[in-house]
Amino acid sequence: MVCYSLNFSSESHEAEKAHLEEAVSNLLANIKEEFDGTNEELSTLVEDSGTELERKQLNLSRLEEAEQVNRVKMRESEAQRNKAMVEIAQLELHVKNLSETISNRNSLLRSAIEQYNLAAVTSFLDSDSTMTEEHVMSVTSELQRHMDSTMEVELRLKERVRKLEAEETERVNQTINELARVEHNHEETQRCLRETRSEITSLKRRVENAKSVISQMESVRTELLNAEAHADQLCTSCELEDTREQLRHLSEVRKATEQSLLALDEKIATLQQNSSQRQQLDVLRKDRNSKFESARKIRSRHLEALEQVFGTNSVPTIISEADIAVALDRSKGRAQQTTTMQDRLRHSFLTRLSSLEQSTREARKRLAKYEQDKSVLETKAKFTRSQLQGKQKQADQMAERILSAAGSADLEQCLSKLQQRRKLLEEECANEQGSLYLWSKFRDRLARSDPDCPVCHRQLSDRSEQDELLAELDQRIESMPGEFERKKVELAQLVTQHETLLELRPIYSELEHLRNTDIPALEAQLNTELENLQTARDNSEQETARLEACHADEALARSIQGDLAVFERMENDIIELSGKIARLQAESGETVEGSETMDALQEERRTLRDKQISVTSEMTKLQDCVQQLDEAQRDATDTVHRIKDNLHKLEQENQANLRLTDDIARLSDTEKQLQKRLQELESHELPKAKQAKHIAVSERTAGSATREKELEESAEKTGKLRDLIRQVDQACAAVSTASKVGSKHKLAQLQQQLTNLEQNIAHLHGVAERNTKDLEIARQQVHEHKIRQRELTDCVQLRQLRSQMGQLTLRIEDLSNRLASCHSVTGTDQDLVQETKRLSSEEERLQAEKHAVTNQLGQLTAKLQYLERDLKEKYAESDREYLDMMYQLKTTELACSDLERYYNALDRAILAYHAAKMSDLNKIIRELWRSTYRGNDIDYIEICSEEEAATAASNATRSRRTYNYRVVMVKATGGVAAPTASSRAAKSKLVQSYEARLDMRGRCSAGQKVLASLIIRLALAEVFCLHCGVLALDEPTTNLDRENIESLAYALVEIIKSRKQQKNFQLIVITHDEDFVELLGRSDFVEHFFMLSRNTQGLSEIRKVPIEEHFH
Repeated sequence: MVCYSLNFSSESHEAEKAHLEEAVSNLLANIKEEFDGTNEELSTLVEDSGTELERKQLNLSRLEEAEQVNRVKMRESEAQRNKAMVEIAQLELHVKNLSETISNRNSLLRSAIEQYNLAAVTSFLDSDSTMTEEHVMSVTSELQRHMDSTMEVELRLKERVRKLEAEETERVNQTINELARVEHNHEETQRCLRETRSEITSLKRRVENAKSVISQMESVRTELLNAEAHADQLCTSCELEDTREQLRHLSEVRKATEQSLLALDEKIATLQQNSSQRQQLDVLRKDRNSKFESARKIRSRHLEALEQVFGTNSVPTIISEADIAVALDRSKGRAQQTTTMQDRLRHSFLTRLSSLEQSTREARKRLAKYEQDKSVLETKAKFTRSQLQGKQKQADQMAERILSAAGSADLEQCLSKLQQRRKLLEEECANEQGSLYLWSKFRDRLARSDPDCPVCHRQLSDRSEQDELLAELDQRIESMPGEFERKKVELAQLVTQHETLLELRPIYSELEHLRNTDIPALEAQLNTELENLQTARDNSEQETARLEACHADEALARSIQGDLAVFERMENDIIELSGKIARLQAESGETVEGSETMDALQEERRTLRDKQISVTSEMTKLQDCVQQLDEAQRDATDTVHRIKDNLHKLEQENQANLRLTDDIARLSDTEKQLQKRLQELESHELPKAKQAKHIAVSERTAGSATREKELEESAEKTGKLRDLIRQVDQACAAVSTASKVGSKHKLAQLQQQLTNLEQNIAHLHGVAERNTKDLEIARQQVHEHKIRQRELTDCVQLRQLRSQMGQLTLRIEDLSNRLASCHSVTGTDQDLVQETKRLSSEEERLQAEKHAVTNQLGQLTAKLQYLERDLKEKYAESDREYLDMMYQLKTTELACSDLERYYNALDRAILAYHAAKMSDLNKIIRELWRSTYRGNDIDYIEICSEEEAATAASNATRSRRTYNYRVVMVKATGGVAAPTASSRAAKSKLVQSYEARLDMRGRCSAGQKVLASLIIRLALAEVFCLHCGVLALDEPTTNLDRENIESLAYALVEIIKSRKQQKNFQLIVITHDEDFVELLGRSDFVEHFFMLSRNTQGLSEIRKVPIEEHFH
């Protein structure tokens, strides 16, 4: 054992020494010159090298900063140079444009002089002369004078054309009017002819209908005889007299009944006056009876509820007379009182209510326990269901993967089939290789000169048989490589599929374990938990039902608890009233008979009163019957009169029909005259008028074409001259603008500045080149120094490694000596054998663990591949979708914040607009009121807008504000302000005015309301209607007195004065008040008005009436 340990230590030290030797060789390869000094000198040299490196790096940083500053200055100078170059190019372009603009202007002016022969400026036509501003002004003035003369000629031409067109239009209008007159006569004649023919037709129809009038007269006469007979029958009937006799008898009976009632009332009054105690006793009895009745009603009203509350127990009754007597006699102790109170309804109800409350509390506790159990079971069932679903989902995914790979759910069967197919294909491939060689030999044998059968060695005597056999063999040989390749491909596919299925074998084992063990266990556990949960739910529902029943009984009991307190108070009042009645009876000595006498009188009075009511109702029925009979007689008489009127009308119509023949003859003559007039109009007058109109229109059309041509020529000439003047003005303006923008002096300054910038940039380039060289030198020095410092560091490390190698060499020599001494000792073989066995068993154990880990690793690898493929399929676009949703979220948040800001800004703007418009509105209302109202009780009115309290409190949640508007009247009152220190010093008092505001609703007259309404409408139209010039007032003087009517008229006149400059202003007043119209007519703005009236035919007509004719 010791030798083995020494051997192992020696081997490890040897390996470490080899590693150190390799590191030393690597360091020697990197070191160009090894340091020969001592370790202290080497350490000092390393430290000095680090300090020198820091100094050189600092110098390098300073040079880089200088280079950066020089580059910044160079970029700034180049930017200034580029800017100067751009400005110079722009100025050169402006100077060039100025020259071109002046040249264009001069050429345009010379062409204008040549075209219009301007004699005053013909000396400028020399192209060599330079045109100054004075020359330009003179040419433009000459052109303007020529333009004025041309326009004056055009105006004279237009005036002449207008006069000629007016004359021709007048002639055409005369012919049109003549034609219209003739056509109107023609249409009137046709209309009269149609009306005459229609009237003749109607008269003829009436003549035909005259025969039916006679038959109608006969039927009406028959109806009249029947109606007269019915009226006579009603007049002679005795029913009406009998009814009136019964009515008189009932009247006498009612009178006797009333007298009996009066006598009975006197008796009752006398009886009441004789005994005040009786009255008090009756009052107490009535009160006691009413208390009894009220208690009975309360118990009856809540009897069902009480029966439900008491359940199987009986409901106590109202206090009885015996209980009342016991209560009155009770005066000895509290025990009897307690016994009596326990039998009362109120006490029993309170006892039952407390028991219901106790039952409710117990049921609530049980329900809470059941609900807790149900919640725990639901949580367990939910957890188990989620586990089961996860396992089922995992099993489905595994089964789907196996099915997609194997094509069947039984993996082992698929593997066995694949194994069999693989073996079969391998055998076929081997056979194909051997068959190819065999068939080739057969073919070579058949191809000889003396062929024979390769199988039976029979000589082939026929050449065709040989050729046929050779062709068959060639075909077989040619097809065999393709078939062999196909089978090889199929074999490779089967091998790949077999390996894939072998990889799925751990998954299949796990799937079988899930299906046979995990899932059935979870399903059984879930079923058990669901059964327990259903039991808990049933218990909870039952307890909930019991709790609801207790709650319902308790709520029902509490709902009638107040009435039962009233019931108890009623019973106490009954006991108290019974005691009072007993005391009064004892004091007055009254017997029951006295009370019964009063009751008998009351009963008799009620009987007489009922009799009086029945008699009165019967009399009412008889009166209705009499009235119906009278109405029947009047209806019969009216029917007779109506039939007589119809008969009279028919007789008059029959007489009128006799005069129809003369009317038909007269209308026939009129028809002939109208036909003759119509023929004359159609043959002579109408063609003549049309011919005259056609000639006048043709002459006007020809003259209009000639005049339009002259006007177009004149307008074209004027337009060309106007365009030329506009072009000259534009050219002069362009010269003026170009001379302002372009400047040669500024161009020279910019060019000098550009030269200076070029020199500065050249200087900076030289400095940059020098800095670059210095920077390269410094970088090279730093690089060389780093290399030297790394060599020194490698030398230090080399010396350390050599020191370690020396120590390892000594240690190895020591171990070698000890190992040699160990091998020289006898009896150590047994230890080595045991150690070897132990190591062998350890190796086997590790190999088994390795195989288990390898299998597990294969399963995990397959699962990892499946999950990776699933992730690639499901979440391939997850990064892009996440970014898209993040962009949408951020843009939505930004949009929401922008909308919030826009909303706040719009809200503030609307509030400001509302306040401004209300201020303008109240200002206009104040001015109109003060100029209109003649009273002194109201100074002015205004509209107050107040935000609703609910809206103001919920502005954070509601986006819409609502306002309450009210009209108030304002009256100014004077008041003395409290004097301040300065006012005492000056010994003066300041007067402060106060304004009192009151709502007009309920505090003003109807006239004031109407006036305020008119003024508010005028102000609203003034403020909110943009460019609205129409004001319409309908009956504005309603409920106004004379003084305010005059004020309103004055205010409307002032409004007309203030708006008379507005083109579209109109004031429409609809009124029946002619005095108001007269007041408006006194101004200079009203000349006439329109009056609406009815004519004699009952139709409305409108007449335009001048103000002066109507009121003066």
